Amino acid sequence: MWLDSNNTTIAQYLTGTLSIISLFCSMFFVIMFIVSRSQKFYLKLVFYLQISDSILAFGLFFCFFDVQNNEPLCRLQSFLIQFGSLSSVFWRTAISIVMYVSIKMNAETAEAQELPILLALFWLSLILSIM
Repeated sequence: MWLDSNNTTIAQYLTGTLSIISLFCSMFFVIMFIVSRSQKFYLKLVFYLQISDSILAFGLFFCFFDVQNNEPLCRLQSFLIQFGSLSSVFWRTAISIVMYVSIKMNAETAEAQELPILLALFWLSLILSIM
């Protein structure tokens, strides 16, 4: 069988290592966004996407720990992975829609909708992750 205990351990360490690299890269972008003075709307959308990816990477980081014997930690890991995955997909979709609206209609129309987009995607991800 290809997924014996040795291969499972290798997969866990590989997943954990790649999640740490992803977390550092996402945090680097977040820090650079906060430090920069030019905070354009499309960069804000990518900033929110990086926050989602950071949450997902942090959830995947838990594969270094034995979460099967710790139910609260297992639930936290599953929530973080679910929330990060869903919100990443939603932010990618939002970026695509905003780019379409900006090109097809008017750039100010999309920028005026930043707060409703932010709240809708956050709450939608949260509700679906809790369910």
